[in-house]
Amino acid sequence: MAGGTVLSTGVQYLDQSMTGQQTVFVRHLGNGSLDGSFGTNGFITLPDSTGLTLIDSSDRIYLAELNGTVTRMSSTGAVDGGYAGGNAVTNVHVNSMQFDSAGRVVTFGWVLDGGARRGYISRLDTNGDPDVTFNTTGILFFDFPLPLAAPAAGSPLCVGTVQPGDKLIIACEVTPAGDTPPSDIAIARLNAGGTLDTTFGVTQP
Repeated sequence: MAGGTVLSTGVQYLDQSMTGQQTVFVRHLGNGSLDGSFGTNGFITLPDSTGLTLIDSSDRIYLAELNGTVTRMSSTGAVDGGYAGGNAVTNVHVNSMQFDSAGRVVTFGWVLDGGARRGYISRLDTNGDPDVTFNTTGILFFDFPLPLAAPAAGSPLCVGTVQPGDKLIIACEVTPAGDTPPSDIAIARLNAGGTLDTTFGVTQP
């Protein structure tokens, strides 16, 4: 970050059952002392968040929330009320997030949709609104082609990355029929608009 400051983040669980959590941010100056210009004496806590963060070229901080939305903070830790942050999604689990070439936030994870576990990708425009140039809604629930099953039972891990040309890679734990979950990893590539890139990879038996 600017001036050689160092930002640390972590998730703090609020009880022994681990049902409530908050993200804790701590910023230090280059000499190791707390940065008093950040938050309250160098500390910030935000409830109901995943701990997944990004920092842009202006030192603004982006935090993925438990409901799939994204909070943006200024370089001093103030929440940016002008950043929309997208729409809340029920039963979503965000596992990773990245910027694309246009500075748009892309989040990857999985969602429980009608009893089925499905891959999840969301893209926000630079104002934090759902990017309607991605799957017309800014959100995509994704299923891998057969014979790969949907993301595995339990708590599957689905992570992603952004490639040149803003193509999106998503990788999820999956379970082919007859196997014990989770048994395999399935990887797919999507075009920038959210359609499946059929030039990538092969379908395994």
